[in-house]
Amino acid sequence: MKTGMSVNRKDEVACIEEYVRVYNSFDIKGMVELLHPDIVFRNVANGEVTIETHGIEPFQQLAQQSAGLFSSRRQTILQDIESDGSIEVNIDYEGTLAVDLPND
Repeated sequence: MKTGMSVNRKDEVACIEEYVRVYNSFDIKGMVELLHPDIVFRNVANGEVTIETHGIEPFQQLAQQSAGLFSSRRQTILQDIESDGSIEVNIDYEGTLAVDLPND
């Protein structure tokens, strides 16, 4: 962890790191336990929001569906940036599909 951070920020970064660890382990229950019930989840790829959920139940459903698509997956935190009281995390993602996806 970076030095000079407030305890609160250190705790927040540790929570993010734990989330990535359980995500990489396909531990949906562990992921959900770390989140606020009113979570707003946005997946952003190439600057565009590709999916968004509001609340823990829609997030959990999405997480379960997504986990079934992959035989392996790994997120790696590249950078975390604090701005206006929130933390933005840049992540590298690598995954192997378990199913064929339709070509649109």
